[in-house]
Amino acid sequence: MTWGVTPEFLLAATLVVLMPGPGLLFTLSVTLAHGLRAGLWAGVGGTLGTLPHLALTVMGVSGAVTGSASAWQILRLVGAAYLLYTAFSLWRQRHSAGPGAATASGRGSASAPALLAKSVLMNLLNPKLTFFLVAFLPQFVGTGTPADEIAARLLVLGVVFAGLTLAGFVAVSLLAHRLRGPLLESPRLQTRLHRGLALVFAVLGLRLALEPGPGP
Repeated sequence: MTWGVTPEFLLAATLVVLMPGPGLLFTLSVTLAHGLRAGLWAGVGGTLGTLPHLALTVMGVSGAVTGSASAWQILRLVGAAYLLYTAFSLWRQRHSAGPGAATASGRGSASAPALLAKSVLMNLLNPKLTFFLVAFLPQFVGTGTPADEIAARLLVLGVVFAGLTLAGFVAVSLLAHRLRGPLLESPRLQTRLHRGLALVFAVLGLRLALEPGPGP
């Protein structure tokens, strides 16, 4: 029994995980700024931030948020503000080059708990993630599934999706770490990359702020 974990689901979920969303981009920027260990912490936090959305999907509580305009508006505006704050922080980030740049940047001022908290919030405050999972996961439950097995199948699919999310974040962090050496030798390139990421976060934040509420 596959419980919906088919090759089609694995392929679709992997493609979704690798899409450049806030969590993936945050893991990328953290790795480039602070090194592999920090990037891995960010990836773990981003994965943890998806778990409440998965829980809402399995329990069906997302319907309450979908039907509540005020709940959607509050969560949407808080999430947008956090994305814009992240964009502002990336834009203002200063860089240095030279033989000690890698060591200094690796030490950084961001502690593991702080990075974990920031990355958890990055996905936790993204209301679109719940709506996406509500639309995505049930497609792989199967039309002939007994009613008393639906929640269990959704839970299995959610756990697999969370595992793929973590694997995707780790892969991005490892790739960014390989590119980090040349970047640390060029402050100008670092600045351009982080400001490019800042613009992407700003666009994501503005899009979320202007997102219309869910339909009735």
